[in-house]
Amino acid sequence: MRNLGHRWPAAAGAAVLIGSLAFAPTAAAASDRTFLSMSSQPGDWVGQGQTYYITPTTASYKVTYDGSLIYFWIVEPGNGEWWGVNIAAAPGQPLVEGSYSNAVRAAFRGAGQPGLDVYGDGRGCNEVAGSFNVLRAVYGPNNTVIQFDATFVQYCEGWMPPLTGEIRYDTTPALTVSASINSTGTVLRSSGKATVSGTVTCSLPVTATVSGTVTEPVKKATASASFSVGVACSGSPTAWSVTLASTTGRSFAAGTAQVSLAASASDASSGQQATVTAAGAVELKLVR
Repeated sequence: MRNLGHRWPAAAGAAVLIGSLAFAPTAAAASDRTFLSMSSQPGDWVGQGQTYYITPTTASYKVTYDGSLIYFWIVEPGNGEWWGVNIAAAPGQPLVEGSYSNAVRAAFRGAGQPGLDVYGDGRGCNEVAGSFNVLRAVYGPNNTVIQFDATFVQYCEGWMPPLTGEIRYDTTPALTVSASINSTGTVLRSSGKATVSGTVTCSLPVTATVSGTVTEPVKKATASASFSVGVACSGSPTAWSVTLASTTGRSFAAGTAQVSLAASASDASSGQQATVTAAGAVELKLVR
């Protein structure tokens, strides 16, 4: 581990604090739910003109929130590097979703001033001018951080080239979906309508959409129909079932049908999406 004390840049003249700063977010991989992404312009003291993308695969993440200021501590054991990210609303105000301009160094913010301070590997700013945009902020009991996502731009000493970035943190369990098709179904003698069924399971309580097709060869022709049904599912297998008439002019009959489906779900709280496909033969039994 390198020295955790900040190494401050020598002043190149009086710091000029910027009152209104343009926001310039960095690109990040949508598949990673927790990461720190930074892009440093040449001459920026903190980032040294480099780009960074750090995930829990190579680093440990610790986070605290006091009701106004959120503090991230990120350590990469493999290379000994570490980073701190402080983002804060004005003193006494909760840090919620929205845009914050005219940010100063978080530890020294005054009344009505939001705070920002990104530092690491022994380099930090004496003064900060910047802005940030909180895209998502979800907290639990006792100020537990469940989800947080913010983009930022920081000018060290108020005049150095910018450090832009995004910090995302998400402890929501991953959304997964699984689906099955029952091997037997029914067909009504009177109408030729077929009923097929199965189960769908979701790792989070969401509404899944099960859609697909049923196809059966009938007397040198084909009976076929599409379906889509919504299912409230969670951690236990939840039954789905559809009854449908063929749309090809040939009714379903006793015999073997092929069913293919896709089950998809999205979690509004985390923005996660998941889809699974399944296919199988279903023996349709004639019923009155």
